[in-house]
Amino acid sequence: MNLSITRLKELITSQLLMLIVVLVSLGVIGCNNTNVMPREGSLQGKVLTISGIPLEGATVRWSADSSIFAYTDENGEYFINNISFGTQSFVVEREGYKNRSFSVSIYSGMTSSSDDVFIESKSFDYSDIVVDSVSSSHAVISWKTTDYTYGMVEYGETQSFGSAVKESDQLYSTTHSVKLPNLSPEKLYYFRIVSSRQNQPAETSVTKTFSTISVLEDNSPPTTPNGVDTALNGEPGKAVVFWSPIFDSDLKGYKIYRSEYKNGSYQSLENRIIPKGQERYTDSTVIPGKKYYYRVTSIDQAGNESGFNSNSEGIVIPGRVISDIRWTVANSPYILKGDITVTEFGILRIDDGVKVLIDTTDAVNTGINPDKIEITVSGSIITSSGPAKVIFASNTPNPNKSSWQGIIIDNSRTKENILENITISDATEGLKIKNSDSGVYSGIEIQNCNKAFVCQSSTNISVNNLRTKRCSVGAELLNNTDISISESTFMHPEIALNSEANNGISISGCNFLEYTQHGISSNESGGIISFNNNLFVSPTATAMLIKSGNAVIENNTYDSPYAIQIVKDLPLIRKNLIMAKRSVFGSGKIGIEYQYSYTAPEFGPNNIQDFSSENAYVGCTPSIDSTQAAVLLMKDYNGEPYDYRLRQDFPTSDDVWGIQRDQIISID
Repeated sequence: MNLSITRLKELITSQLLMLIVVLVSLGVIGCNNTNVMPREGSLQGKVLTISGIPLEGATVRWSADSSIFAYTDENGEYFINNISFGTQSFVVEREGYKNRSFSVSIYSGMTSSSDDVFIESKSFDYSDIVVDSVSSSHAVISWKTTDYTYGMVEYGETQSFGSAVKESDQLYSTTHSVKLPNLSPEKLYYFRIVSSRQNQPAETSVTKTFSTISVLEDNSPPTTPNGVDTALNGEPGKAVVFWSPIFDSDLKGYKIYRSEYKNGSYQSLENRIIPKGQERYTDSTVIPGKKYYYRVTSIDQAGNESGFNSNSEGIVIPGRVISDIRWTVANSPYILKGDITVTEFGILRIDDGVKVLIDTTDAVNTGINPDKIEITVSGSIITSSGPAKVIFASNTPNPNKSSWQGIIIDNSRTKENILENITISDATEGLKIKNSDSGVYSGIEIQNCNKAFVCQSSTNISVNNLRTKRCSVGAELLNNTDISISESTFMHPEIALNSEANNGISISGCNFLEYTQHGISSNESGGIISFNNNLFVSPTATAMLIKSGNAVIENNTYDSPYAIQIVKDLPLIRKNLIMAKRSVFGSGKIGIEYQYSYTAPEFGPNNIQDFSSENAYVGCTPSIDSTQAAVLLMKDYNGEPYDYRLRQDFPTSDDVWGIQRDQIISID
């Protein structure tokens, strides 16, 4: 049968449509084809704290779609489904902890496992992280924290870091700064900050970078030297300066500066650079007797110079003083490490208020005693008489009585020596004058010495207002001519004053208190010998032992169980008040005892009380006008223990016996 072309096309189209319907019904074509490969995967893992404890309740979220997330269970584990294949980023969130990001490769139709994720607690925040003072060899990192923390900076040329510097002050603070040393020029550096609150886990900042500059561009100064100090090297006239080394990679060396005043103008020494590795300098241009201060700076290869740390004490140069030297309050204290010898051409002037502290060993091993330090003067020593005392004392805590030798004025004739308003402590012999014939010595306090004051082979020496405390011997006078001590106090000695072979001596207006052997032991060679207007108080010992010499002993007051003992010669003893009120024996043992001859001399007039008749005068007799009458003392009226002045004139207002003073007797 012949069909038209049009009809043929219609039949073909109809057959095709029927075929499509059949295929669809068979499931060959359509969205329900179960043989299509899926394009999503899953992720599982575990979240832990820094200390390794599983963290429950943390949110693990897909960064590409925040609606796809999971919570960690009590084991810190999580599972997330429907994640696109490929490398995907995730973030872990938990209140009180820092967010932590990580990446994992996801595969279609599979469950991927991530490494354990550790997150830090968040108790504070970092802010204002700044890189400052970048040079070719160092940089300064500063930052702030929202709570008080202490930490360090980790740094290196890779993100593995490798080096770290802690904060130097070791204090918890909210503002921080650390200097990174030993960097290489023109390098990129990574760094991060690791800090913690007190007794809390450490927390890290984000990682940041900076680059060092080339040496040619470097205008940042190197590290300032620390540990600057001075010493002696055993030679007079030299000082050694030393300091801690600097480890900057571009360090070239150091410069030394010196001044005679701590806050004065400093001058460069030799104007040269001390090479690195030689952190020591010997200064041979110093002058003995002067005090010097040193400063040290560092120099880098670009010529940049650091600041300086000053030497706080400075150093006094021991040796021979041959010029006019002045010690000032501004430079006080003066710490002596070796002998100071003021020659006949030298003058040492000391302002009031200056402290001179003496070491226990002589660093240069010179002088009278090579083991101990002394100040020896053949020229002149002059202290100011201002309101503040000049103090000479040991430079050690709880010093003994011979920590240093003392001040020795030796062969200083016709020189101007003035020692006024000073205190000397802790010496073998506090102040010793020998072979001299001039000087003003007044207002001197000497304490904790073996011998407080020694004067030997000198002429016309006068000492006024000398006060000694806790010294074995208060004063020792040997072979002098015309020496006098007045208005002085000797407290708690064994022997207050030991006097031997002097030709002319005067002791007046002095207080000899609480001696344990003798108040005065006198053995003179001749001249005028006078002991006048003195007070002697001791509960156990002998007030005066006269070994020889025709002394005049008058207007003294004694409160001792043993008052006066005469071994030789014939002194004049009159107008003295002798009592034993403080005697530990309950009464006086001997008032006046004469041991020289069988002929009993007559002494008087004197008032001896508190002694039995047979003990008041031993080997001697009283003059007819002597007495044993009671007297009224100011100490009994006002309670001051050493105020032995008379409350009423005795025996008459025209002729008063005993000490005659205007002021209260004070031991302060």
